[in-house]
Amino acid sequence: MEADDYPFATRTDLVTRGDLKRVTMPFKITHENGFTIYHFRWRKFYNPRYYTPDDPDALFTGFIMGNSRAYSSDGKIPAIRASIEAQNIIQEVRNIALDHQHPFHHKAKKAIMNGYVQVEDDAVVRGTVGLMLGKWMPRDWQQKRFTDDIDFFWENIDTDLWNHVLQKHGWTTDDKTPGGWSIWKKYVPEVPDVPLECSNDTTLGKEFGGVGATLEGPGLKAILKFKLFRCHDVDVSDIINVALMGLLNIDEEEPEHPWRAIMETMWRASSTDITHIITIVQHAYSIGAHLQKLSHVLKDHVQDFLIPHKIADEVIKTLYGVATPIIPGGARYNWVPFEAGTATDVKDMRKELYRFFREEASRRMFYSSRLRSFAHTLAWSLNRRFKASKIKFMYSGELAPEISKPSPT
Repeated sequence: MEADDYPFATRTDLVTRGDLKRVTMPFKITHENGFTIYHFRWRKFYNPRYYTPDDPDALFTGFIMGNSRAYSSDGKIPAIRASIEAQNIIQEVRNIALDHQHPFHHKAKKAIMNGYVQVEDDAVVRGTVGLMLGKWMPRDWQQKRFTDDIDFFWENIDTDLWNHVLQKHGWTTDDKTPGGWSIWKKYVPEVPDVPLECSNDTTLGKEFGGVGATLEGPGLKAILKFKLFRCHDVDVSDIINVALMGLLNIDEEEPEHPWRAIMETMWRASSTDITHIITIVQHAYSIGAHLQKLSHVLKDHVQDFLIPHKIADEVIKTLYGVATPIIPGGARYNWVPFEAGTATDVKDMRKELYRFFREEASRRMFYSSRLRSFAHTLAWSLNRRFKASKIKFMYSGELAPEISKPSPT
């Protein structure tokens, strides 16, 4: 099939402008009851540094060692470290606002107050760090997502105050970065110092990143609208992780509900936007199936934590209290509940790990159900969008469902 035969065929960058292109096209077209039906396969993210093992033992080992699924990223600095830098900047402004003797006291107070209410951290930051500060993402994403910049959207902050705060915290002006600021640190022990960039996007104009997207500010809906417009692999992954948190359920009434970002994108008369929605459905179904498989594997193997010849004592100690690399040269990953574990006997460590990973199995099944429900709802909504045009979209893969009206939640 040629691209010209399919009205929604567009090419989208995978990661950055100029990278390899992908074409979201159906593998077959059928006609039924006056409808043209475009059939798509589920799609996995391509990552040359990691593949999903088919062998259950390998999948289990990879998961407990923290490298079961590397997230699409657009930088080398752990997002959790970048979010700490952002919080340091915000807290400095708060401190100045409390210091009546500081020359920037009144400007800082204006920057952090919305009437009589102090603004939250996520109200002045967008992008990856905004997702972190808003607590809109699951723990795995927070541990394994990397970035290279902090995108503030702070409309009420004075330029002199902004410059003062960044300089105090070690940031330097950098004409080579869009926002004009960077800081060099060893954020990851295994790799050399790397620059973290910082910008206040209210000063950058409405066009951003060379993709023609209009920045509408911070907040989950605004972040999602930008990601839906650009739709690199990293954006698709981020949107799916928001769905994992249950934040993309249908809500037709609340104007600022995140679901409205999807609906506004879907109803724009653009073949590119439709391609992006289809791509998200493909990946959501595929990841939902992977999470279901992972849940079954964990349930089948969780007993291994109690058997010394299955999992050695040294591995148990590593999982319990020592960080484990997730990818070569990447950040280190801890099973969070055990960073401050109190058990000293290996037998007790085994019991705690057993209980924890048994809960992880249930959590992965819950995530799978939630994500497949999101994909189903999104697929149904897209078909409803094109019902009058006599067009349907179908998706094939393991456990592929019939696309009917989603059940109310």
